[in-house]
Amino acid sequence: VTGVQTCALPIFQHVTVQSGDTLWRLAETHAAGQDARDWIASVVTLNGLTSVDIQPGQELALPNN
Repeated sequence: VTGVQTCALPIFQHVTVQSGDTLWRLAETHAAGQDARDWIASVVTLNGLTSVDIQPGQELALPNN
């Protein structure tokens, strides 16, 4: 079809924060091969967090780097 544009919407993995989780611990699991500091900064930005403190039960979107 001519003139039709499509764009791929980003798909994020979501996790529910568990008791004892920290962004550093999540980075160990989900940011393999990446600088953990950069990955954590991306999580903070993506989720609109005002600090790196996370709470059990909180839903977080994780970047697809």
